[in-house]
Amino acid sequence: MSTKIRHDRYEEDWMRAFPLGNGRIGAMVYGSPLCERIEINEESLWSGKPLKEECNSSPQKLQEIRDLLFDGKFKEARILCDKTFLAKPERVRFYESFGEIFIDYHDKSEYTDYEKELELSEAIAKVAYKKNGIKYTSETFVDDKYDVFVYRMTADKPFGCDITMSREKDSETSVIDENTIELNGRITWEKDEPVYGEAGEGMSFGARICINSDGVQTVSDKAITVTGATYVTVYSAFETNYNVLKYDIDETIDYKLKLAQKIKTVTNAEYKKVKEQHITEHKKLFDNVIFELDSPDVSDIPTDERLKRVIDGSEDFDLYTLYYNFGRYLLIESSGKRATLPANLQGIWCNGLRPPWGSDYHTNINLQMNYWPAECANMPETVNPFIHFMKMIAEFGKTTAQDLFGAEGWTINHTTDIFGRTGVHDAADCGFLPMAGPWLCLNLWEHYEYTQDIDYLKEIYPILKGSCEFIKSYLIENREGYLVSCPSNSPENKFYYTDENGNKEMSMFTYGTTMDN
Repeated sequence: MSTKIRHDRYEEDWMRAFPLGNGRIGAMVYGSPLCERIEINEESLWSGKPLKEECNSSPQKLQEIRDLLFDGKFKEARILCDKTFLAKPERVRFYESFGEIFIDYHDKSEYTDYEKELELSEAIAKVAYKKNGIKYTSETFVDDKYDVFVYRMTADKPFGCDITMSREKDSETSVIDENTIELNGRITWEKDEPVYGEAGEGMSFGARICINSDGVQTVSDKAITVTGATYVTVYSAFETNYNVLKYDIDETIDYKLKLAQKIKTVTNAEYKKVKEQHITEHKKLFDNVIFELDSPDVSDIPTDERLKRVIDGSEDFDLYTLYYNFGRYLLIESSGKRATLPANLQGIWCNGLRPPWGSDYHTNINLQMNYWPAECANMPETVNPFIHFMKMIAEFGKTTAQDLFGAEGWTINHTTDIFGRTGVHDAADCGFLPMAGPWLCLNLWEHYEYTQDIDYLKEIYPILKGSCEFIKSYLIENREGYLVSCPSNSPENKFYYTDENGNKEMSMFTYGTTMDN
C-alpha cells in the first residue's frame, strides 16, 4: 500500500512543507538543510472574541425581500437584504499561525543526497542529506500521548545550531535557561475595522521549548546555541486560554502551568519509547483501512514528479492510492487524536495571521465535505469535535433563528468561527444561507447510520429536531403554491435573468434553489 510522500530536492515553499498533527497541534516541516523552519499551529488560536451581532432585520423586512424575489427583482432583494440582514460586524476574524520554530545550522556549505519523506502510516517526516562528508538525518512528529511537537536531528559527526521560536506580532520570546525557550503573547488588533469590529484584545497563548543534546548548550536573549553535538532533540508544547466547553476565552485557564507539566512529562521519557508509542497510537487509526489499486511500484520516483507525469498524461494508479491515504491522514491529524475543534478550511495548517478566507469555518459546503470521508473511510473518531461543534452552534443559532427570521429552532448561515457566530456574514448573495444548518445535520445523521448507536442518536436528537423546526418555520409558499426556501442561494453559483427593463442580469440571490431542495 502506497503511504509515502517524498521529494528529492528542497524548495522554500510552504506548499511543499509536510503537514504533521495530533488533532490539536499542527506543524508544517519545510526540510531545509541550512535553517530548518517549522510552522506551528494550535487548533484554538484565533483572532477575535465573542460579540453580539447587530442587524436591522425584522419579519416585515423578510417579507419585503421575499415579495421582491417572487416578483423576479433579484437585485433589489439583494440590496435590501444587505441593508437589513447583514451582521455588524460583517465578517468573522481569522485562524492564525502560532509562530515558527527555527533550527539554524552553523554549516552553510553545499549539501548533497537530499531526501525528504512523509510516511503517512507513521505520521513522521524525515529529512536526510550530506554536508562536508557528514550525514544528517532528522525526524519530526506531533505526539498524541504527550501532546507535544518533537524534532530530532542526528549526525555521524558533531555539528552546531541555533534554536529559537518567533511570531510576527503579539508575542515575546525569551530564554529561561540553557535548555528552555518560552514564547508568550496575547492576540491584539490595534485598530477599528468596520467589517471586523472594534480594536481590542483576544486570547492569551504560549509555547515552551525544551532542548536536549549531547553537545554544549549556551544561551542568548532569544535563542539557545548547541555546539559539538551528534544529536539534538527539541520538545515543544503549545497552549491558549480558550475554553472549548464554553466556546469562549477563559481567563481562569493557567496555560503556562499546562506547558510546564507537559514538557516535564515528555522529557522524563526516553525518546525512543516516545517515538514507538507515537507510531503505535497513530496506526490504531490509520491502519483501519487498507486500500490498493493494481499498479506497478513507482515509489522510488519523487511524488511531485509522479504528479507532473500524470498531469502530462501518464498512468499511475498507485498515485491515487497515495492520494486516498493522504486524505485519510489529513483528517486524522486535524480532527482525530487530541482535537476538540473540527477541521477548518485548512485543517490545522495555516500560514500567517490573515490566511485565505480566514481559514475559518465555511458551512456552505467546506465543513461538511471535510467529514464526508469520516465514515466511509473508517475514521469515526474524527467526527467527535464536529459533534461538539454542532451542539454549541445549535445553542447559539436559536437566537439567530428568532431574531433574524422570527423562526423556531436554530440556524446558521455560511460561515462561523470558534466563538459561535451564526448570522449573515460577508454579503447577502453568498452569506445568506440559513439552510446550512440542515445540511450540517446530514453529517450527524450519517454518523448514526454507520454506528447504529442509539445513545448517540438520543444525544443529537435535540439538534436534529431544532433544525427541522427551523425548516418548518422558514419554508413559505411561492406564487405557484410550492413550499420553498426563501431567500436562498447555491454557493458560488450565479444565474442569468432578464429584469423588468429587458436587461440581462446575473444573481446568486434567489429562492428555492436545487441545493436547498
